[in-house]
Amino acid sequence: MADTAAFDKWFQKGRYYNFYGVDGNRFKIGSEVFEAIEDECDGYRSYLGSIEVKDKSEIFFKTAIARVTVTEEDYDGFRGYCFTDATGHCWLKIGTNEMYDYYPCFVFHYEPKQPKPEPVKAEIAKPEPSKREQAIVEIHNYLKAARDGYDDDYRAVAETLVKKYMS
Repeated sequence: MADTAAFDKWFQKGRYYNFYGVDGNRFKIGSEVFEAIEDECDGYRSYLGSIEVKDKSEIFFKTAIARVTVTEEDYDGFRGYCFTDATGHCWLKIGTNEMYDYYPCFVFHYEPKQPKPEPVKAEIAKPEPSKREQAIVEIHNYLKAARDGYDDDYRAVAETLVKKYMS
């Protein structure tokens, strides 16, 4: 049986706590940092050995990533704790899983919630440029071409542009 007295003494059933994430087998809930210690038994089997209070650490998120309640679980061979938010998502599961009553194994399963995808922003259609704007662009392009020596008939081009855009 795991030594979880320090943890059991700390948490209250039904109460929600700020959860700040996981680092290795350590986790921060409320203002406390805990570590789940694995009892390796004989090398083939392992158990949750204990949950110990640890020194504060700066490795965790500065703001809570979830509000969770801690429940003791005992079902389908799993015996331990589940840190669940109000939507039913289990962020962290700690305990021992009994496989066929012969091979127990230590469980420390952290499953952060996937972020919600950002809504796709509709691309705003650009309005058609006005005749004036079209003329400016075309005149600009023409002047660049004339400067570079591609067209010597400036007057004919200018008259064509004026007729095209000013009519």
